[in-house]
Amino acid sequence: MIATNPSDVSNRRRSLARLYTALVGALICGILGPALPLLVLVFRETSSFREVWAALYVFVMTWPFAIMFVGAPGISFGAIGALWIRFRSKRSPARRLLLEALLLGALLGAIVPLTTRIFGPNSREFLRYVTPVAAITGAICAFLAFHTLKKLGLLVAIQVG
Repeated sequence: MIATNPSDVSNRRRSLARLYTALVGALICGILGPALPLLVLVFRETSSFREVWAALYVFVMTWPFAIMFVGAPGISFGAIGALWIRFRSKRSPARRLLLEALLLGALLGAIVPLTTRIFGPNSREFLRYVTPVAAITGAICAFLAFHTLKKLGLLVAIQVG
């Protein structure tokens, strides 16, 4: 029989929960995040069935490029943001935590275009138009990450009493 130390098992579970939390944040913000503004841009002026199919084709063809352009910072900031949400869930009520998550998502989302300036367009006008969209996208990603973490049971409950 192999004797296991209960604290080792508990540490392993906490580590796995942190890993899953980071993966959820990374996937939502790095894969789904670039799709959100792209969906708005592609589908904003479609009026006929043919235009919807054409817009869908454009979306499918451009989404990988959007992921290549902003996916890496989205993955990094998504994982950091999700871990921060999990860390704050120990000390904050759900409504306050959601507000903090939205603000953190907006902040981290706004930072993404600044990081892409290293590799991408080097224009101030590009940043002026993209940064607000990225902040809104970051807040939406944070909202989705918060609810996904909550549904998966990865947020730590507040101890009352």
